Amino acid sequence: MLQGTIAGIEHFDWDAARTNIGAKWVTRLKRFELFALASGVTDNARLRALLIHCGGGKLFDLVNTLTITPREAQGDVAEETEYDATKRALMEHFTAKRNPEYGECLLEN
Repeated sequence: MLQGTIAGIEHFDWDAARTNIGAKWVTRLKRFELFALASGVTDNARLRALLIHCGGGKLFDLVNTLTITPREAQGDVAEETEYDATKRALMEHFTAKRNPEYGECLLEN
């Protein structure tokens, strides 16, 4: 179980991730989940708190502006946890960001 100081993963660097931020967020999320697994964190409330904390101040501010509502259970699909709803909202936010200059370069070639 995670004890004491939280160490081992840096904050998400938004400035360095400006180009292709969606792909960089996906990589960041995978690194976070490996960190959480290795740290023994499995409780959804702690996972959500740790995700936000490890993301840094900008991510904290962003999460507080997003509407995050867990999806209800449907058929064989279980109700979404706060952690999963937060991951989904962040994924939707970051993958919606496109680099228009990159897109223009692709169209010109």
